[in-house]
Amino acid sequence: MPRQMWHARKQKRQRRLSARLLKFFLLPLFATILFALLNTSYSAQVWNRVHNSVPEAQEQQRKDEEELQKPALPPPPPPPPPHFNKYVNTFIGTGGQGHTYPGATVPFGMVQLSPDNGNEGWAYSSGYHYNASTIIGFSHTHLSGTGIGDLLDISVQPTLSPINSTSLKEFWDLDLRQSFNHSNEVAEPGYYSVFMDHGVQVELTATERTGMHRYTFYPPSATKNPFAPIDSAAFEPQSSASSSEYLPGIVLNLCFALNTDALEASLIELTSISSSDDLINGTWTTSITGYRKSTGWAENHHVYFAMEFSVPLSAVTLIQGAEVETVVADNHGMMKGVAEGEYTIAYFTFDNLKNSINSDNNITTDPNNTGDSADENEEEPLLVLLKIGISSVSVEGAKDNLRLENPNWDFDSVRQAAAAAWESELRKIVVQGGTEEAKSVFYTSLYHTKLAPTILSDKSGAYRGPDSQIHRVLSGSNIRSGNLVTSASESENDNSYDANTSFSPDYYSTFSIWDTFRAAHPLLTILNPDRVKDMMRTFLAHADHQGGLLPFWPLAGVETRTMPGYHAAVMLTEAAKKNLLSKQDIKRAYKAMKGTAMDVERGGALMHRFGFIPAGKKDESVTVTLELSYDDWCIAQIAEILGRHKDAAYFYKRSQGYKRVFDPETQFMRAKFKNNTWKTRFNPRQSEHEGGDYTEGTAWQHLWFVPHDIPGLIKLFNGSANFEAKLDALFQENPAVVGLWTSEDISGMIGQYAHGNEPSHHVAYLYNYLGSPHKTQARAREIVKQFYRAEPEGYVGNEDCGQMSAWYIFSALGFYPVNPAEAKYQLGSPIFDHAVIDVGQGRKFEVKAQGAGTRGDVFVKNVSLNGELLRRLYITHDEIMNGGVLELEMSSKID
Repeated sequence: MPRQMWHARKQKRQRRLSARLLKFFLLPLFATILFALLNTSYSAQVWNRVHNSVPEAQEQQRKDEEELQKPALPPPPPPPPPHFNKYVNTFIGTGGQGHTYPGATVPFGMVQLSPDNGNEGWAYSSGYHYNASTIIGFSHTHLSGTGIGDLLDISVQPTLSPINSTSLKEFWDLDLRQSFNHSNEVAEPGYYSVFMDHGVQVELTATERTGMHRYTFYPPSATKNPFAPIDSAAFEPQSSASSSEYLPGIVLNLCFALNTDALEASLIELTSISSSDDLINGTWTTSITGYRKSTGWAENHHVYFAMEFSVPLSAVTLIQGAEVETVVADNHGMMKGVAEGEYTIAYFTFDNLKNSINSDNNITTDPNNTGDSADENEEEPLLVLLKIGISSVSVEGAKDNLRLENPNWDFDSVRQAAAAAWESELRKIVVQGGTEEAKSVFYTSLYHTKLAPTILSDKSGAYRGPDSQIHRVLSGSNIRSGNLVTSASESENDNSYDANTSFSPDYYSTFSIWDTFRAAHPLLTILNPDRVKDMMRTFLAHADHQGGLLPFWPLAGVETRTMPGYHAAVMLTEAAKKNLLSKQDIKRAYKAMKGTAMDVERGGALMHRFGFIPAGKKDESVTVTLELSYDDWCIAQIAEILGRHKDAAYFYKRSQGYKRVFDPETQFMRAKFKNNTWKTRFNPRQSEHEGGDYTEGTAWQHLWFVPHDIPGLIKLFNGSANFEAKLDALFQENPAVVGLWTSEDISGMIGQYAHGNEPSHHVAYLYNYLGSPHKTQARAREIVKQFYRAEPEGYVGNEDCGQMSAWYIFSALGFYPVNPAEAKYQLGSPIFDHAVIDVGQGRKFEVKAQGAGTRGDVFVKNVSLNGELLRRLYITHDEIMNGGVLELEMSSKID
C-alpha cells in the first residue's frame, strides 16, 4: 500500500476515534458534570428553604395550637324564619257584619286596646266599623265578632285644644269625636296606629293585662304629616286651634258607653308618688287609679285600672257630675284629687312642656323649654306615653299587672314582644302553594281564633268569679295535675298574696260557647292543648261558683246565660276524649253536667218529663230540643267513661229527643205541643229573631243538627237517597227568608244554606256520610271562595269569637269536626298544596294536596295516611296529634 494512502487512512481512523470519544465519553461526561453542578445548586436551595422554614413551621404550629385553644365560633345564624304576621289583615271583618276590631292585643289577652267610632247600633258591636270616619276614643276591652255589643272600658282620647267645662253636660256636648282617614291607619298583630286629622299620631300596643299608648301631638304650625308617604300632600291640621290655643291633652272618659252597656259607678283618684326618700327634692310622679262598674250584657261588670304617664302633668281637671275641680301640680310636681260617682271624667294637660324624639325613639324632656327651635315658625311635637293596667279584682291587682308586665317606657320593645307572641302562634301552621289572598285570609282567620277566650285572672292568679266573689287560681303544678282550680273565696280587699309569684295557669272568660264548640274549640285542642286544659278547669271552677251549673256564655267573668243548650258539656267531653282532662276532672265535669242537664231554665227538666221541649213551654223549642239532645249524648259519653252505665242509658235515651220533633210528612224538624200535635201555619223559610221556634234561623237551617246520630237522622228520611235529595234541595231552595222580624244573623246564602250563622257550618260535610264525598268537596270549596275575602267585608256574618274563622282554617286544611266530641274530622277539599301543622312535642302533621292551590283542583281521587291507602272519609284526633302525612291526590274532575 502506498505510504501516502496509509497516512490518509490513519488520519481518517483518528478522526473517527475522536468523534466516538466525543460522542460516547466526553459529551456524557460533560453532561454529568453539568447536571451535578446544577443539582448541587438546587439541593442547596432546597436545603436553605427547609432550613429557613423550620422557624416558620414552628410559628405556624404555635398559631394552630392557639387556634385550637380558642372557643369554637358559634355556627352561622339560621336563615330568618318566614314572617307570618305580614299576612294578617286585622281590618278583615271590621266591615259588613263581621263585628271585629282592628286594635292591639296579644293572644288571649285581657286587654284589647282599639279605637271606637262612638256610634250606636248592631254594626258597632265591637266599637268600630270600617264605614265610620270618626274616632271618639281608644278603650281597653273589646269583643271580637259578637252579635251583642258591650265592654269598651277605660276610654282615652287625645286633644289639642283647651277644654273649659263647668259641668259634665258642657263637656259631653263638646263631642270628643275626631275625624280620620283609613289611608292613615296601620294595623298589624299587636300594634295599631292612626294619624288623626286634628294633628295627633296615635300608636297602641299591649301586653296580656296592660295597654300602652304613644301619642305625638303636632302643633298647628306643623306643615307635614310625618307618617304619610313622601309624595303625599301637605298636612293641614283640621283642628280649629290657633297657636295660642294649642294645648295637648288627654281625656280619660269613664262615662263612655255604647249599646247594652250602662255605667253604674266610677272612680278616678290622683296620688303623687316620690321616686326617692327625699320628699322635698325628689321627683314626684302622679299615679292615676280607679274603677268603672257597669251593667249591660255583662251585669255587675267591674274593671279596675292603674294609669301612668311618661311626662309630668301640669294640671288635671276632674269632672264629677255637676262638680268640676282642677288640680294643679305644685313646685315639686305633687297633686292629689278624687272624682267619684256615677259619671266621672279626667282631663290631663301638659302645657309649658315640650320634648323631642331622638334617634332611639326615647323622649327628651325639658320642663323649662318653651318649644323654641331654630325655626321660630314651627314648634316641636310633644311625645307622651301612657300605660294602663287593668284587673277585674282591685286597684292593687291592676297596679301589680302594670308593674310586673310593663314596668318600663320602651314602647317599641312592648310592640316587638307582642309581635313575637303572634308569630309564635301563627307559625304553628305553615301553608304553601296557594294564592296570596288565601294566605291573608288564612292567617287572619288563625289570628281571629286567638282573640278569645280571654284571660281574666291577674298575674297573682286572682279573679272575680260569676258569683262576684274574689277567687284565686292555684299554683301551676297543682292545676296541671287536676286539683281544684281555685281556692276559697277571698275578700275583695284581701291583698295578702305575693304578686311576684309566677302562676302558669290562667282563668278565662269571654266564651262564645254556642258558636265556638263547633270548630274554634276543636282547633285549640290541636294548636293550644295546654290552654284548653286551663279553659276546661275554668269551666269546672265556674260551676263551683255558680251553684253547680256549667257556663253558657260567660263574659268578663259574668254569666250572661245567652243562647240555648249547655254546650260546655260538648267541650268537656271532647277534652276528655282527647286526654286533656284528668280522671279527677272528668268526675267533677260529670257532676256539673248532670246538674246542668236538670236545670229548669235551660230546659233539662222538660226533656226529662216529655223527652222533647214542647212548644209554648219554651221559646225556640225546636232548636232547644235538638241541641239538648246532642248535649245529653255527650253526657252519656262521660258516664260510659266513668262506668256509670245506668246513667249513660238514661242520657242516651234523652239524646234521641230529636226524633220527637221530626215531621215525616214535611220532612222538617217542627214545633210540637205537649199533646204531640204539630204547631200550625208552618213555613220552612219562616224566621223570628226572638220568640219563634228556631234560634236565629229557619227550619231549613236547623234540620241537620243531629251530629251525634247522623245515621239515625238519615233513617228518618227512609234512606240515603232521600236524605241526599233533601240535602241537595237545601242548596237550591229560594234563599228568601220571611217573617215579621227575621234574624239579621241569617246571611251568606246558598239556597237556604246560611254560612253567616253557625247552625249551617257542618252541613256541607254531611255528604261524606252518604258516600258522596265529591259533593262535600265541591260545596266546601264553593263556600271558601264565595264567603271569605281579604277585605273589611271579608266575612259574611258575625265572626263570633273565632268560629267563622275556624271553619275556614279547617276547611282550608281539608278536614272538619262535624261531631267535635267524637274526636274525628271529616275529609273535605284542601285549598293549599302543602300544609304543616305543629302539634307539639316535636311532631308535625302534614297535609299534601298537590294541585289544590296551584291548579285549583277541587276533587280528591285517593287519600293515603302515612303512606297507606285510607279507605275511610275521616281522620282521628290521635292520628293528627301523633304526627304524620295525609296525602290527597287532587283532580279537577270527579273521579
